[in-house]
Amino acid sequence: MAQGIGSIFGGPVAALLHQSTDSWYPVFAVAISFDIITALLAFFVLKRMRASWIAKHSLKS
Repeated sequence: MAQGIGSIFGGPVAALLHQSTDSWYPVFAVAISFDIITALLAFFVLKRMRASWIAKHSLKS
C-alpha cells in the first residue's frame, strides 16, 4: 500500500518541489532523507516487532 501511495504522490510532489526551488537537489535530499528514516525504522522498530512476534508464535507451536 505504501508503494502505491508513493508512486501516485511521489512524482507530483517532486515536481512541485522542483518547481518551487528550481533545483533537483532538494528533491533528492528529501528522497535520501526518507530512505535513511525508513532504514532506521526497519532496523530499530521492525526488528524488535518481528522478534517479539516470532517469540510469541513459537511458544504456541
